[in-house]
Amino acid sequence: MSSYIFFLTNVNKAISYHIINKLYMEVNYMKYRIVFLLISTLLLFAGCVKAPESVTRAMMKIDLSIVENKEVYSITFAGLLENVNNDTAFLDVKGTVELFDPAVGKTVESFDFTLPEVLPFGEGEILVKKIRTEKEITPLLELFEVEKEKLVSGESGPGMNIDQKNIRFKNLEYRKENIITLLKEKI
Repeated sequence: MSSYIFFLTNVNKAISYHIINKLYMEVNYMKYRIVFLLISTLLLFAGCVKAPESVTRAMMKIDLSIVENKEVYSITFAGLLENVNNDTAFLDVKGTVELFDPAVGKTVESFDFTLPEVLPFGEGEILVKKIRTEKEITPLLELFEVEKEKLVSGESGPGMNIDQKNIRFKNLEYRKENIITLLKEKI
């Protein structure tokens, strides 16, 4: 009987050891899995810097003036370049905003711009002025259905909003900088 009890005690110890060892391994596995998932998630969010994709609140104003008996058109383009990132600033931003006619598939006008910086959750203001002749302005007037007579009479109004389908970026270049690093450099 004592050998039977000894046998059961050893069996119970072996089973207990096996169960405890299995639980220990499962807990360790879960720890590693949780750590792996946390690190993967952090890397995913840390590595994803969203680049500016479009110009928001884009507007354009066209004015007509007579210089040396010739019609001269002044175009003023304004819009905002948004930075939706929470920790990345865009520095030395350069690019071209094109006014595009989707019906023809052709760029009608382009505006080169530079911005010194666009901070996180901030906006950089693009403001570009150009002078055009009547021949150069005609495709733009046709695209936005601007009547030349209203420009001549001075009834062109304060400006016009530009639909996103008519705007695209070209040659967008910038330098990325972590906002904390940038602030430390400025202090």
